[in-house]
Amino acid sequence: MDPVYFKTQSEIQRELSSGEKLLWSGRPRQGLRLNLSDLLVIPFSLVWCGFAIFWETTVIKGHGPLLLKLWGIPFVVAGLYLVFGRFFVDVLTRARTYYGVTNQRLVIVTDSFSRRVQTLPWQSLPKATLIQRGDSGIIKFGPQIPFGLSRSGNFTGLPGSGAFPFPALVLSDHVREAHAAITLAQEAAHREEPSVAGRQTNDFPATPAKLLPPPPRRVHGRLGGGLWFVRIFLLPHMLVGIGAVGYLVFLLLWLPFGVDYPATVVGSKISHSSKHGDTYTLRYRFEARGETRFDSVSVGWPVYQACQNQIPGQTYPTLTAHYFGLGPLHHSALREVGSLWSEIGFLTLWAAFWNGVLSIFVYLIWVKPVRVRALYKYGASTSGKLLNKRVRTGKSATFYVSYEFNDPASGSRYESEIQVWRAGEWQEAVFGQPVTVLFAQNHPKRSTVYEFGGYRIEGV
Repeated sequence: MDPVYFKTQSEIQRELSSGEKLLWSGRPRQGLRLNLSDLLVIPFSLVWCGFAIFWETTVIKGHGPLLLKLWGIPFVVAGLYLVFGRFFVDVLTRARTYYGVTNQRLVIVTDSFSRRVQTLPWQSLPKATLIQRGDSGIIKFGPQIPFGLSRSGNFTGLPGSGAFPFPALVLSDHVREAHAAITLAQEAAHREEPSVAGRQTNDFPATPAKLLPPPPRRVHGRLGGGLWFVRIFLLPHMLVGIGAVGYLVFLLLWLPFGVDYPATVVGSKISHSSKHGDTYTLRYRFEARGETRFDSVSVGWPVYQACQNQIPGQTYPTLTAHYFGLGPLHHSALREVGSLWSEIGFLTLWAAFWNGVLSIFVYLIWVKPVRVRALYKYGASTSGKLLNKRVRTGKSATFYVSYEFNDPASGSRYESEIQVWRAGEWQEAVFGQPVTVLFAQNHPKRSTVYEFGGYRIEGV
């Protein structure tokens, strides 16, 4: 017997339950594989890695601060992974991945860095579609998502899944046999499944799918790794937003509490740009608090021309610098340049725009998950069931499930929808599936589904 075939059979057989029959088993296409998405990812990865290495080299050669040296290391590592590492991980992962088609479900076993088993009941998968190229091809479930950026896993780490919301089996041979086995299993499963439309919409289980301890509960786990990457990515942007507001407060103090000092222009420069035209810069000096300070400012042509020493040997004219210092922060501006409010007005508009856009992401990535975790810890529990599930496509895929439940205290019925962070859990969801709903007693519309909310409760 072929040792590869024997290994595949044994890996799948380990996961079968009593009475479950294996109809087909196989492995994904092996070796180096390029996706359509690599047309976008490869140029991006080269630019990212090149800039990260340039940054790190410049800081090291320039003897920059240790913090800047350490700051660039994660970006260099991420760049090297995008350029080289992801291909090696993809090849290794697919070499240790096994597909199994049974009469009850699709089984995907990945035994590379750690053993991971994903099972998808046929009732949770759309009809299989075969895209054949000779004896090889792809078996996909559901619509294709354009330009998916995942290599091995279609947002869930499943090898060969390409850019589909459900795992797609990418096979190098026996693709027709696999498709025939899947079609047979799906048809049999749907014949046995009762019609969801025929169920009563208010037919809830007598008890929740999970019996939870009374609040407060000990909550464990975290949301998907991709979310934490976005959280870390947002941190420097949040610091910029906070810094902009802080500096705006400083400028509001600078305007009324600043002091005027006589300033002398000590230099000038004209910068030429084909895109922005000429930029006129004046460098000036003034004495403040017993120290000589230097600063520069961009001015218009009339001010620039007026501040030139037209007669050889004549000094530059004296101007007025409005200066204020608070701890490590210092700021000055020339009154002759224009209104001192102009700097504050520009920074106010910029900070409002930056923090306004950023606040949306902060709510979705930081605040909302904290509120969900609070429901796991303090929320009341009741029974509910799934009504539907959907995927929103775009630059990436976002997965949702809708559900309904009754408030035991008032008897009111509620419907809601939540985002499912782990695509594997969304794939396994079945219409009409009993679930446990956690909700705020004083505001029942604020709810989540225990099985899909992203956390776990100790002892359950």
